[in-house]
Amino acid sequence: MNTYTLEALGPEDIPALVDLSAAIGWDYDAREIGTLEAVGRLFGHKTRDRHLVSSAAIVPYSHAFAFLGMVMVHPDHRQRGLGTMVTQAALAVQPPGHPVALVSTPSGQGLYQKIGFQQISTVHKYVRSSSKVHDDLTIRPPESPLGLKRMEEHDLPAITALDAAAFGVRRQEFLRHRWLQSATAWILTDGIYVRGYAFGIEGPANWILGPVVAPTDAAATQLVAKVAVMTSNPMRIDVPDEHAEWAIKTLPPLGFKKVAQPPLMTYQGALLPPRRGLYALAAQVFG
Repeated sequence: MNTYTLEALGPEDIPALVDLSAAIGWDYDAREIGTLEAVGRLFGHKTRDRHLVSSAAIVPYSHAFAFLGMVMVHPDHRQRGLGTMVTQAALAVQPPGHPVALVSTPSGQGLYQKIGFQQISTVHKYVRSSSKVHDDLTIRPPESPLGLKRMEEHDLPAITALDAAAFGVRRQEFLRHRWLQSATAWILTDGIYVRGYAFGIEGPANWILGPVVAPTDAAATQLVAKVAVMTSNPMRIDVPDEHAEWAIKTLPPLGFKKVAQPPLMTYQGALLPPRRGLYALAAQVFG
């Protein structure tokens, strides 16, 4: 019979986390987990011979709000309560009574409900698997007075302020790491102020398009179309339910297909901070 120790994880565990991700059919790579480790807290179970067989991560953007994810249990070690225990260890990081949110997989929803999570909304997952990118859709962007520019490091304070209004809390450290990790990043500007932004993150299986923050549907379309045309690789984007209608109209012409609508859940049904202009999550683990 296996015995397990539940431990806080660090940078030295990143290769084992990549292996655990592959074992359950997910595609986390070392750079994505490195960003997660830099801005969050990770926990996991190890066997007596030091093999990592579970994980959970929590990103406490502030004492007022955190996002939970990367809950994984190796297939050979399921049905032993490891998922519940490692999730509870991550939850303990956040002060009692403060919101914790997550995007659930279908298989994980029952576990989270037993722990105390309740569904409050959904996320619309779109994937572009085709290598054909429609350049003409970016050559003829929607009517907008805003211009596109590549994001530079000096734009990060303005990006942080925009993101705080869209996401509900400030997450400057995360955005700095995301910018360093990004394969492409763009801003929308009126010539004086930054009005929107989008990141493209290269992953082992898919690019991630997000976060995307914009003042209008037309501005969001400008940003998404620009990032989408930067690569012919497969790409995914996770759209909050508030912008589901925009996604239906905008994403299929860019080659995206809706593949899932996972639940957005919060611990004990807590309300999320007010959000406006968030057209795409950074990733399901980051919100």
